[in-house]
Amino acid sequence: MKNYNLASNVNLHLKQTKKYKTITIFTNFASEFNLKDKIMKTLLSYMMRERCEKYPSKKDFGRILDLLYGANCRASNSSIGNVFNYSYFGVVLNPLFTDSSIDEFISLYKELLFRPLFTEDNLQDAKKICKLIIQRKVDNPAVFANSETKKLISDNHFANTAITDFSLYENVSLSDIKDYHSKMLNQDKIDIFVYGDLEQLDLLSVFQSFEFKARKVNLLAVERVTNSEFKKQVTHKNISQCNLVMVYETPITNLDDKIGILKAGNIVLGGASTSLLFQSVREEHSLCYSIYSNLYPYEGLLFITTSIDEKNLEKVINLIEENVSNVTNGSYDDNVLKDGISYVVNSIIASEDDLRSSFDFALANSIINKDRKLSELIEQLQNANKESISEVFKSLTLKGMYVLKGEEEVK
Repeated sequence: MKNYNLASNVNLHLKQTKKYKTITIFTNFASEFNLKDKIMKTLLSYMMRERCEKYPSKKDFGRILDLLYGANCRASNSSIGNVFNYSYFGVVLNPLFTDSSIDEFISLYKELLFRPLFTEDNLQDAKKICKLIIQRKVDNPAVFANSETKKLISDNHFANTAITDFSLYENVSLSDIKDYHSKMLNQDKIDIFVYGDLEQLDLLSVFQSFEFKARKVNLLAVERVTNSEFKKQVTHKNISQCNLVMVYETPITNLDDKIGILKAGNIVLGGASTSLLFQSVREEHSLCYSIYSNLYPYEGLLFITTSIDEKNLEKVINLIEENVSNVTNGSYDDNVLKDGISYVVNSIIASEDDLRSSFDFALANSIINKDRKLSELIEQLQNANKESISEVFKSLTLKGMYVLKGEEEVK
């Protein structure tokens, strides 16, 4: 990948590849993760999807995409630890295979980025989508439990990843969203990634014409939760099963050289269908349909999540603690590690052909200012053994526990 600095904290990354017959552009705007940024960027992602000032109706917008041989544009949001991202994605058939030029698509892309359709109707449509998404979160017990767990153990950016209050969106005005869009264009860290057969295209000149101004940005992805003591919360809801989330904290983050070993340990514990938790809690004891563990590597947290019959709650908690101890002590079959690593490595190799996965990995590198390679992660996973996993798991401490029970359990 060739990297160019267009201005201070505005970078262009060009990836030459003949894998695809398309040109794909990802323009990412990154800022510190706070509640306002999440709300505004979420609304913008829906307002800037299918319309703009020049093409104010979905019909007009669809027609211009059809003229560009089925081009596609859309927006999304993501977080990398304490950094919140707004990403605008565009894909068009490579001009090598058409009678058009890249300039036509770039002209549309600029319209979408710089001149969105700022109308009250468009804002209200975006709010309706947000309301539906929040309602689905609230109605899904597992998602709701995960969100409430984040709020339980944290009062920083990590809690902001779990918004379940629609009024936070409802109070945003049209002038608020306009002002924020201008701020995003002029103050966020910008990374533009382009993938495709680019040899005959002068894309450096193309993106220099966007005239993004220099800006001062200092982003730190890693931010630990601030609560130091163990916290437990039990909540009641009209549900049929009990949802359990247990949280462990580790000093190892995504910036640590041992992160690959921690990921290997997570695979053994609950990150694959061959994991100890899956085989023990589900297969051996038939106490759940699904149980898994996942890492939040920029916060140094490991979550264990499952849905169970409330009467089996204490038994499941004991089994989880027992299996964490088994990983720490190396008390498991060698094939659990071998098979789990093999599965994950194959998934990583397959992700190299997926543009979204490639962009996510490259963006994370830019945010944390590291030139990591997938091959290095694969090597770390393959070199992990019981002894090294045991060492990193010894640092785990139980941070929190969230239990969501059915209303019938209220005394």
